[in-house]
Amino acid sequence: MVIGACRDPRYVQQLAQILWLQIVPFFVLVLWVCRRLLKDGVDLSAVHFFALASFFGNTAAIYMNSNFGHGVAALLSSGAVFSGTSVVTS
Repeated sequence: MVIGACRDPRYVQQLAQILWLQIVPFFVLVLWVCRRLLKDGVDLSAVHFFALASFFGNTAAIYMNSNFGHGVAALLSSGAVFSGTSVVTS
């Protein structure tokens, strides 16, 4: 053991960091948007399609397993888009 040496994070530490700082907030954001879509009267199949597209069909889902900050940026920009606009216009 060398005193003062900074070691790289281990796999379990990286996995915990990715899980709690990127994947869980993205999951909560998608659930929030799905709930808002249902409240605004969107069809249930469209809400399911949105959830599947969010989790598997965009670049934010690809970047969620890296530590470069792309997942957090995608999370914050998606939250900004859905927080200030009305989903359904009549």
